[in-house]
Amino acid sequence: MRRYLIVDDNVAFADNVAEILRDVGAEAVVVAEAAKAVQAAGSTRFDALVTDMRMTEMNGARLVHEIRAVDRGLPAIVVSAPVLADTLAEALRDRGFSAVTARSVTETGRLGGAKPFAALVDIRVAGGPDDEALRTMLRQNPRLPVLAMTRFGEAQVAAESIHIVERPFLTEKVMQVLEELHEGVQ
Repeated sequence: MRRYLIVDDNVAFADNVAEILRDVGAEAVVVAEAAKAVQAAGSTRFDALVTDMRMTEMNGARLVHEIRAVDRGLPAIVVSAPVLADTLAEALRDRGFSAVTARSVTETGRLGGAKPFAALVDIRVAGGPDDEALRTMLRQNPRLPVLAMTRFGEAQVAAESIHIVERPFLTEKVMQVLEELHEGVQ
């Protein structure tokens, strides 16, 4: 069983991420304070760190740096909204990130040099802002594999050659498709 350390001062968001991971059989430990996260990483082996970039006590870039002092090889995924250019530059300077991501598809242009292996998009309204953001992202990254979650079916989604998971869906199905997409780019 994989074990994840989730760090975010927005506990509701962290709990949401943890719930998704638990749905696929992983163990998730939620910590709201960066100092406690460093302690947890020093006493427990984790398979990955998932952290917010913008926290009050310590930002995600600094947290990854601190945790890498006690667990050098721990993969780190940083999630933030918005991903600001200076914050991203700081993260890249501190290095060691496995991924940097935006919570909103409209923020993907600010990721700079970070290259995603796939995009997970929730299309809530066919033809709405999510659909338009998806089109924009695909114009910028035409070969980027996309997994769209929607209740509208393939015919209603604007983008071509994307993977569709219709609502309601099982988290396991979403994770399976993402893992297949990830294996396809390695």
